[in-house]
Amino acid sequence: RAQGNEGGRAFLRVATVESLPPDGTPVQVPVIADLTDAWNREPNQPIGAVYLIRKDDSVQCFNAICPHAGCFVSYANDHQLFQCPCHASTFQLDGSIISPSPSPRAMDELDVDPEKLKEGEIWVRFVNYLPGKHEQVEK
Repeated sequence: RAQGNEGGRAFLRVATVESLPPDGTPVQVPVIADLTDAWNREPNQPIGAVYLIRKDDSVQCFNAICPHAGCFVSYANDHQLFQCPCHASTFQLDGSIISPSPSPRAMDELDVDPEKLKEGEIWVRFVNYLPGKHEQVEK
């Protein structure tokens, strides 16, 4: 269910705060939305995935796509870092690059609705950015 539309992108509900571990371990969740084109409406379709990290009363959100070449990043719990299986880009828990890394930028952090967070729900403004660019350019 989309809500709010500042900046051209609506917030989408992805999870509840209580579904996240309080110790800050990242959790990957799918992003679900209704897809509509000129002729068809397809409700509840996966459009991507995000990592959510609970920190006290806040939640940090990263797009699960690697900024290097667009592969899905995985979380390596044993090393407590994000890794891309395609070209070995690695990222700290805060999304920053661990050098050397082929990724041109840190993981893409996404906005979390602070009002919904107070109600225990996690709504994010889901955006995909072009891979391979130093700056964030929306697809």
